[in-house]
Amino acid sequence: MWKGVRRHEVLGTINASELNLWPDAGKVSSSPGCDLICSYNWQIGGAEIISPGCMPKWKEIDLPVSLTRTRRHRPRSTDKVYMPRHSFEPLFIAVEVMNPGLRFNDVDIICNRNSLRNLLLFCSQKFLESFRVNLLVVNNTLFIERCERDASTMIRASYDHGFGRVFESACTTYPEGLEASSSHHSVLRYPLGDLNCIVRFEVDASYHEDREPGGSGSTNMIVDLGSQSLCSRMENLSTDCSQSPDLGTIHAAESMRQAGLRHQTTAAEIKTGSQLNPPNKYMQQLWFGRTPRLIRGVHSNGTFHKVVVTNVLASFKKWEEDHQTQLQKLVVTLKQLRSIAQGLGGGNCVAIFEKSSDSRTLRVFKAAEEKKALPEDMMVKFWGR
Repeated sequence: MWKGVRRHEVLGTINASELNLWPDAGKVSSSPGCDLICSYNWQIGGAEIISPGCMPKWKEIDLPVSLTRTRRHRPRSTDKVYMPRHSFEPLFIAVEVMNPGLRFNDVDIICNRNSLRNLLLFCSQKFLESFRVNLLVVNNTLFIERCERDASTMIRASYDHGFGRVFESACTTYPEGLEASSSHHSVLRYPLGDLNCIVRFEVDASYHEDREPGGSGSTNMIVDLGSQSLCSRMENLSTDCSQSPDLGTIHAAESMRQAGLRHQTTAAEIKTGSQLNPPNKYMQQLWFGRTPRLIRGVHSNGTFHKVVVTNVLASFKKWEEDHQTQLQKLVVTLKQLRSIAQGLGGGNCVAIFEKSSDSRTLRVFKAAEEKKALPEDMMVKFWGR
C-alpha cells in the first residue's frame, strides 16, 4: 500500500462527506452511448497480445454439471502483472492496430473499471476496502493506474468461492486462432458528466441470442511485447493472413466488421454462487463496463443446476437515476484528482484510501520514484508532445 510513497508529502485531500456538487453539474448518463476504441487478448504466459481481441463465446452446457473448486492464484490485473512499468501500454499498442489515427488530446481520464468502482464507493461513503491508485498526467489527461497490494489473489476454497473461473472455462470458448488466450480486454470511450473517459476492463464472455457464426477470416495482429519501443513493436507485427493490411487504413469499426469480431453489444458478465443474487448486486460493475448481459450460474457444492441469462441494458437508466448524486460526486472527485496531479507537473503521485473508523478521506501523496504514464514515443505519437 505504502511502497514508494512519500508519506510526509501530502499534496491534497478529498473528504467524501464534504464533496459539493457544482451548480452547473451535468447529469451523468449512459444514454450518449459508448465507442469501442480497441480490444486485445492476452496470450497465456504474457509475452504477446493479439489485437483486435475477441471475447470468448458462451456455449450452452448440459445441466446439472459438477465442477472442481479452484485453488490457485490468478492475476487481479493482468496488465499490471505483465507490464508493471506502464500498465496502460498494451491499450495503446492495440489502438495503433485498430485506430491508428486516434489522438488523445481531448481525453480527460484513462482508467480501469475497477478504479471507477472504488472511487464511486468512496463517494457513496459505503463499505469498501483500503485501496491505492497511482496518478500520472500527460498534458490534460489523467491516468488512474490500478495498484494492488499483491499482484495476484487467491481464489479461496470456501463454500461459495473458487468456482467462477472454472465455470467460465466450462461454458466459454475462444474462436479458432485465439485458443491460447488467457483473457480479453475491451476499451471503451464514453462521457462521465462533462468528462471524456476511456475505460478498460476484462470481459468474461460474448453471448449471442441468435446463434450467429464466429469470426472467420479475421485479421489479428500478434504483438510481441519484448520489443523496446512502439516503432519497433509495430515493425515486428505479424498477422494470420497472407498479406499484412495497411495499418493506416485500419479503423476500429471497419476492422470489427471485416473480422466478424464480437463487440460490446454481446458482452456478458459471468457470476456464480450458491444462490441467485439479484442483478442489482452487480449493476455497478455492469454499468461502468456498459455490459448488457449478466449470466448467473447457481450451484450446490460445485454442482451447477441452473443458469440464468438477463439483459440488464434497460436497467441502466434506473440505476444511474438512483445513484445520480454519487455519480456526480465521482465526477467532482476525478476533477480534483486531476487538478492535484497537474499541480505536480507530470503527476506521478499516489492516492490512498485507508479503511478505518472514519473512512471518509482520500489522500494524495508524492511518489518517491520518478515515473511516466507511457514510454516517451507513445506520448509523442498520441498527444503530439
